[in-house]
Amino acid sequence: MASKTKRDYYEVLGVARSASAEQIKKAFRTLAKEHHPDAPGGGNEARFKEISEAYQTLSDPQKRTAYDQFGHDAPGSGTSGFSDFGSAFGDLFGDLFGGGRRTQQRYNGKTAGDNILTKVEINFRDVFFGKKMTISINIDVACDACKQTGAKTPNDVVTCDKCKGHGTVQYVQQTPLGMFRQQGVCNSCQGLGQIIRQKCIKCKGHRYYIENQKLEFDIPRSIVDGQQIRIKGKGKIGHNGGAQGDLFIGINIKRHPFLDRQGSDMYLKLPVSYLDVILGNIIMIPTFEGLIKEKLPLGLQYGDKITLKGKGFFYPNSTRRGDLHIILDVQFPMKCSKSEQEKLWSVNNETKFDPNEDFANSAIKRI
Repeated sequence: MASKTKRDYYEVLGVARSASAEQIKKAFRTLAKEHHPDAPGGGNEARFKEISEAYQTLSDPQKRTAYDQFGHDAPGSGTSGFSDFGSAFGDLFGDLFGGGRRTQQRYNGKTAGDNILTKVEINFRDVFFGKKMTISINIDVACDACKQTGAKTPNDVVTCDKCKGHGTVQYVQQTPLGMFRQQGVCNSCQGLGQIIRQKCIKCKGHRYYIENQKLEFDIPRSIVDGQQIRIKGKGKIGHNGGAQGDLFIGINIKRHPFLDRQGSDMYLKLPVSYLDVILGNIIMIPTFEGLIKEKLPLGLQYGDKITLKGKGFFYPNSTRRGDLHIILDVQFPMKCSKSEQEKLWSVNNETKFDPNEDFANSAIKRI
């Protein structure tokens, strides 16, 4: 009869009896990371041993078949020396301790350098026409004096005695389930596999030096706020001869005092006289290409807009353009001379246009 002191292995891992091998492995990894004694928060050693024992049985097809038939009384069920501990738990301990199969690789291989980001500010005129721009920035430059070895002479580069040039060393990790062989970066050569006896005078052993450079680049017309321009090979230096990273230039577009932009359309709030609107006068519209004269149609009201087709921003990579929308800001004089007032009174007495009186007489009956 099965032992009553042990919980069902499927219950321990929280999976169904029909769970696939991948589901069992996933459940084990999740629980093991949570309950391992070396995990953040301290874990739970007893719980960790329990889920490890369950996984040892259910991850082995033969042991699982026997367990499904005989339960805990099955031959070989439970812990049996953990002879395949490394293969069963290697990935898990790699995640927990920085070792395992995922990180068992040469640390002295080529690695691309990091990208860097800087920002520049442009205005609406730059957006409309595009612009050539120059920035001054500190750039990593591969040291030509030592050919990126970091050494004074080629003879000053020697193989690391500790890791024998591999960049990694083996060590033994004590776990609640026994000893486990791990692999880590060699602290003598920092994973490079080589030791420099005398450093390069120019780069001080860093394999590169920092140089202030002036970089010229094109800002295309119709660029949008937040867009980035990429300059290849001007980022951080690569590791051990790896490719240099890239420089990304982020674009910030400065707000315009009276223009706005929506996609390729341009919006202009334009002050005009009340007489311009009444009489349908010709008004002047400022644009990036100069002044445009436009006759106002009669009957416009406060807040109305007129649209000039094809006078907005260019569409990206196109000769097509958006529209210029002019929102009329109808303005009135702060004061009038006596003669002006007399003329206006004459117009007022002659016209029968009185929207205030018409509204008041109609509204008083409904208010």
